[in-house]
Amino acid sequence: MLGTFVNGELAGLAGIRHEPGKAVGLLHIAVQARLRGRGIGRAMVEELRRCRGNDMLRAETDLDGAGFFRKSGFVVTSLGEKDPGVERFDCVLPVSSQAEYAL
Repeated sequence: MLGTFVNGELAGLAGIRHEPGKAVGLLHIAVQARLRGRGIGRAMVEELRRCRGNDMLRAETDLDGAGFFRKSGFVVTSLGEKDPGVERFDCVLPVSSQAEYAL
């Protein structure tokens, strides 16, 4: 778990898992609703991207989360409907990515 604090208050959490090879799976990422839109989620992604020994970050999400990952520099690919009526997306960010982050 990675926690981010703003003025001493927990603002966001990200859960990770080391996957085979040097990939890091981003299991979940959450920012308090009233603090969203301030770059906190992207800052957490950037912190994970900078960790040594990681070749890529990978996440799976729904349509609602796909936009966040796309804006954060991830390549987003549809996995189709894993459950009836629910499209899922694979999101991959190579650590060497030169994506710019608006923090």
